[in-house]
Amino acid sequence: MATLLTLFPKSRKTLYDARSLLHSLPSSSSPSLLSDTLDELDRQTTILHSLLLNEPPQDRPIWSRKIDELREESKTLRSSLSTYTTQHYNPSQLHSQRSYLLSTGESLRNRSQNNYTEEKRAETRAVEEGVSLDQSLNMVDGMLRQGSESLRALSLQRNRLTGIRHLMVDIASTLNLSTSTIRIIERRDVQDKILVFGGMVVVCVVIW
Repeated sequence: MATLLTLFPKSRKTLYDARSLLHSLPSSSSPSLLSDTLDELDRQTTILHSLLLNEPPQDRPIWSRKIDELREESKTLRSSLSTYTTQHYNPSQLHSQRSYLLSTGESLRNRSQNNYTEEKRAETRAVEEGVSLDQSLNMVDGMLRQGSESLRALSLQRNRLTGIRHLMVDIASTLNLSTSTIRIIERRDVQDKILVFGGMVVVCVVIW
């Protein structure tokens, strides 16, 4: 299946052949051969234009401009051929007409080169903008990762503080239990002393 990428170089080659035929008039080419070549170029540009819809939307303006340039140069060459066929019997006018055609072709080539340069500049700017965007996205990703690490560290600190608080509560509970036990022991010691001294008194009373 034909595509713009495969057919466009062929059309450029056909245009080059048409220019060469025009430049070689009348020594090594004939007007009929040039006319057939221009007909073939028109057929190819028509096919190119029909293939525009198969290209991505962002690429269509560039291809459309290139196809229009081919059509414009084809019209210029056909006009030059028409002028030649009507004036080729006048040698004095032939030389001036060929000079004009050559200068016109050179002008068209220069304009095509200028358009190509502008396209390359636009592509370069797009690439630079893409690189800048990638760098910005990388910076944002780095900041997000750093923020995530900070949140993780704070979460670990919070867990540690929670564990310490629980340990302190356990220690406090243990201390409270120890204090209560000591108090019970002290009371039991006092009671034991009372019982001992009371028993001694009772024994002494009984003996006496």
